[in-house]
Amino acid sequence: MNIVAGVMMMTGRGSLRINLMQAKVVQKNLSPKGRVRKKRSKDRASWNAELEKPLVDLLHEHNTPQCKGQNGLSSDAWNKVVKRFQASHLYVTYTKGQIQDKKKELKRVYTMLKEARK
Repeated sequence: MNIVAGVMMMTGRGSLRINLMQAKVVQKNLSPKGRVRKKRSKDRASWNAELEKPLVDLLHEHNTPQCKGQNGLSSDAWNKVVKRFQASHLYVTYTKGQIQDKKKELKRVYTMLKEARK
């Protein structure tokens, strides 16, 4: 008895059918370049203006020389931003990466608007 993709089947060891099913499972997890994709439960976070404003305030508050690293905010500063954001918004759980992605998006939009005003 073999279990493939959560389905129990009665097949012999080394059976052609089981080998094909295992190949399909592996094929589903391959990216176009042939590497195995990581499964992510929450890739994208949904943001609204009520969440963006406090995030911008926190980022502005941590925009000091003590919090700066070589390329932007230090890791400790990011951890503090994430903890304070999560403490003030208990109904959402965003990861550090999701908050960093939102900061990049906000910065990109700000730059575009600044250029459009010129």
